[in-house]
Amino acid sequence: MTAKTSPYIYPFQPFLHLDKPTPTSRFAEAREMTETEFSAWLETFAPKIHPLEGQETAEAIYSVFADPGVVFGDPAFLSSRREEWLQRFGQVVAEGRRLDLTILGFPYKMPVPLKTDRTAADLGEVVSLARLNQLARAIGRVHAPGARIHVFTEGAFHVFNSLDRSYADGYFASLQALASRFGLNEHVEL
Repeated sequence: MTAKTSPYIYPFQPFLHLDKPTPTSRFAEAREMTETEFSAWLETFAPKIHPLEGQETAEAIYSVFADPGVVFGDPAFLSSRREEWLQRFGQVVAEGRRLDLTILGFPYKMPVPLKTDRTAADLGEVVSLARLNQLARAIGRVHAPGARIHVFTEGAFHVFNSLDRSYADGYFASLQALASRFGLNEHVEL
């Protein structure tokens, strides 16, 4: 590993006081959450998505993506292509196939040793997997073959940060373990 990060991702700036691991302030006392507490808390950040009932199946699937809790960015981007999406969903429905979706997840998110000395995924990734799982679960409520979301993560990205492959592999293993532990791999495949 080098002491420099990729200038294309974020500029290198030495971290002040990274060598001082003692916390200087706290919001609350440190404690570990139980798995049950964490699962309930996670549902707050990844709530159940409700597709429109009583619609044609393609329209109900589209409603999942058009849900205000799902749309990321300008909703006009999705609505401007509504007919195209309905046609694609309609084809999958007519063929009785599972809806397979692919997303590039968390590029460049593996823990960088300049910032942390761990390879574990953080809450942001866990919430993202939970939200993707909820999205596919909602589709399954209106389309019997269901949905599967394939998430491609890290892999060769370690090269761009001048990190050893072991950091990317450790990060990926932690994502898999968390997805399995909290049932987030029900409809999501890493």
